[in-house]
Amino acid sequence: MTRRGGCSRCCPLPSGWATCSTSAAAADWRLASSTRYQHGERHLRALAAEHGYTVTAFERGPLRRDQQGWIGGIYAVYARP
Repeated sequence: MTRRGGCSRCCPLPSGWATCSTSAAAADWRLASSTRYQHGERHLRALAAEHGYTVTAFERGPLRRDQQGWIGGIYAVYARP
């Protein structure tokens, strides 16, 4: 899976803000048994830097609840000057 070619479609502006929330993973990314992708902090920070964004806020917290309980998440805010 590669995301390098897709950023121009979802982030076409030369500058601005971007936000995301994702299920947290210990690895860079993985497909969980719930068939939802999970992403790791290192991976998200590397993608941001690769596309010219700086991380302005990065927090971990509960993202959603499923039958097993709360799923840990990552909330991020990025800026590109």
